Amino acid sequence: MSWIDRRSLVALTAAGSIGGLGTGITPLVMGALADAGLAAQTVGLLLTVELLAAFVASVLLAGRMALDSRAAWAALGAVAVALGSALVAGSADHGALMASRILAGVGAGALLASCNAAAAATPQPDRTFAAMSVLQGVVYAILLGALPYPTEIWGKAGIFTAMAGLSLVAIPMMRGLPRVASVGVVSRRGLPPNRARGAAVLVGILVVAVPAMGMWTLAERIGVRTGLSDTEVGAVLGVTNLFGLLGAGLAVWLGTRFGRVAPVLAGLFVMTASTVALSLTSHVGVYSAAQFLWAVSFLFVTPYVLGVAAALDPAGRWSAAAAGVAALGAAMGPAVATALLDAPRALAALNAAAGVLAAVLVGFALRGSPAPPETGRAGGSRDA
Repeated sequence: MSWIDRRSLVALTAAGSIGGLGTGITPLVMGALADAGLAAQTVGLLLTVELLAAFVASVLLAGRMALDSRAAWAALGAVAVALGSALVAGSADHGALMASRILAGVGAGALLASCNAAAAATPQPDRTFAAMSVLQGVVYAILLGALPYPTEIWGKAGIFTAMAGLSLVAIPMMRGLPRVASVGVVSRRGLPPNRARGAAVLVGILVVAVPAMGMWTLAERIGVRTGLSDTEVGAVLGVTNLFGLLGAGLAVWLGTRFGRVAPVLAGLFVMTASTVALSLTSHVGVYSAAQFLWAVSFLFVTPYVLGVAAALDPAGRWSAAAAGVAALGAAMGPAVATALLDAPRALAALNAAAGVLAAVLVGFALRGSPAPPETGRAGGSRDA
């Protein structure tokens, strides 16, 4: 790939995969904690607290991403994730579990901020974010298949020890994170440029993330509502999410040869239509098709939205903050969607309004933003 070198892509994939590890393998984490005797409400609270900690950490660290080594922050984040996971593996006390998930969330926030800021420094950030999505999807697919084995043998100690080990093993791979872009001292220090448009992108990401993660939470229950068994729902979700990687793959191939406006609006339209259909349907065929379109469109549009954030600040501060906002949306989405599960029309209306608002916000951010780079530009420099 002429637009990024292999070392940088490996580093970005490693940092992003460990930063999103808790959410990438959520079903296994929730199952292990539940099997350890924790109530469902406690498990949900632990995961929510972890995501909120990631949000706070990434937003607070966003400004440092224009000044410091992203590789150093990523390494510190990975160590925090490893320590938080190890504490869960060896503790049954609720207070210690809460503290460990906060620590892991802070580490995840540092990793995601570093990863997104580093991706923003690459010559074609839209393609970089898309390639990261594909590779992280492959990583999580492998882990979802492999981690049940230590969990079956050692329970929560098995999966969380494995998570700690993976975090530490990934640290050397992060040395190749792309460096901060060459920008002036004035623009690197203080608040990032394009503040109104940057804020619009962040709100747009939140507006997209809340319904997206909410509908993912309800995917199993909606499938059962259509008449599918639990096993059949699992098969549908597995296949559709595997093929959902085609969306990110399409973004890698397409890049910005047609700009960002058309891909963003097309992706948001399909994603909104599919979430509205999922909210209302009780038909198996509609459910399967909508689930497939949702997975493809979500992974297609996300790299372009992050590419807008990268264009607004080459130093990566808006991109770093975007990682935290996405975590906040992931924390809020399940609660919002679950509250409206028995009111499908209200849920559909919320999803439709979110799609329209996201299009308006991102459209505003796109107006006057720097033109996307040309396809085929070479890769950038790296942290030592």
